[in-house]
Amino acid sequence: MPLVTSRETAIPADYARAVKARQQAMWASGDFAAARTFRYQSAEHWVDVFGTFYGPTHTAFRALDAEGQAGLEADLIALLRSHDVGGPDGLVVPGEYLETVIRT
Repeated sequence: MPLVTSRETAIPADYARAVKARQQAMWASGDFAAARTFRYQSAEHWVDVFGTFYGPTHTAFRALDAEGQAGLEADLIALLRSHDVGGPDGLVVPGEYLETVIRT
């Protein structure tokens, strides 16, 4: 059964289990590299993911009316695009967090 959020984005439970299994295998093998970037399909994709799953962003969207939500989304997309170093292949924004990338 998929997990459904208030932004109507579904994540199949099988996918979540597969991600967890890959993470556990990666940590067990020690075969990973670290980077400090956000990588998403697009700025719009980032807003959808963070607006759905990241508490502070989700709360900010819920606190606004439709016009405010549209304005916040536009501002976030403009901010992300202004820092995008990924080119046409997707959003890549330097960030202050640790991302783990599995090498296969």
